[in-house]
Amino acid sequence: MTTKVPAMAIAMIELHEQLKEPTRNWLRDRFQEVAASGLGEELKTKGAAAAREGLKALQQLPRQTRERALCDSVMTLVKEFGVVQGNASKVETVYQTEDFTMRLKPQDDKALRLQDVNKMNTYVMEDRDGKALLEFQHNGIRGVEITKNQMPLNQQYDVIRAGGQVVADKTVAAAKTTGDRLQQMAQGLANLAPEGTKEKLREWQHQQVAAIAHALTNSQGAVESPAGKTFRGARYQFFEALGVTRIFGKDGQGEVFRKDQSGTQSRLTDKDLNDFTSSGKVLAKTQAATKKAGKTAAGR
Repeated sequence: MTTKVPAMAIAMIELHEQLKEPTRNWLRDRFQEVAASGLGEELKTKGAAAAREGLKALQQLPRQTRERALCDSVMTLVKEFGVVQGNASKVETVYQTEDFTMRLKPQDDKALRLQDVNKMNTYVMEDRDGKALLEFQHNGIRGVEITKNQMPLNQQYDVIRAGGQVVADKTVAAAKTTGDRLQQMAQGLANLAPEGTKEKLREWQHQQVAAIAHALTNSQGAVESPAGKTFRGARYQFFEALGVTRIFGKDGQGEVFRKDQSGTQSRLTDKDLNDFTSSGKVLAKTQAATKKAGKTAAGR
């Protein structure tokens, strides 16, 4: 088992402290593999010091302890998110994540009937190209026996972090929901979230942006003209007309968001979308409070 950290992960951590937005966007684009990982999420939410300490703590763990934590996390993720695939004569349980595939299958790829699916004991974790990064067997008597481990330390960190997230925060239920819990899933499991999580989150965030734009262009602060309704905010200008929602940046960005019958086009960054989501929560609470106050006044 390797305890080395790839150069790109080290560069991502060290440069993160030195660069400011929007230059950090270039850094995330340059090292997309790390940026999309659990380490990248830790870096974004808690900073370089926390990410560095997390890697250091894992690196200093005794080999057997680290191996067990890694395998336990793979088993947890497969158990919670895996789907039985195959036919009546040969089956396996597969968990497809954003960047990896985890498999639980019979030892030596022996044929196994569907009714014997609980007898599978070999776990394999593969990268996008189908290359096996980790292989191990698990049974109740001998415990875990690793036969291959070619995972660099940062990937081990991602898997252990994701497994712990499932156990600690009960994010399993988030795989079937949207909104805050979907966002928790994407942030908590990062590139080990179920495949499609990021796409679903992005769709939900776009819906939130469109809903906020609609609420603002129909508020008392909006200006209505023959062309449509306009609301001017501190950072953005919102426009709505004939079922078309448009948002313009005030810093020379031009149109950054558009939603019409043909679909949605957006140039909003992840940070922008998170800001809109937070603003949407505040707006919803304000509207609810206003509505409640109105009912109270009417009842007097």
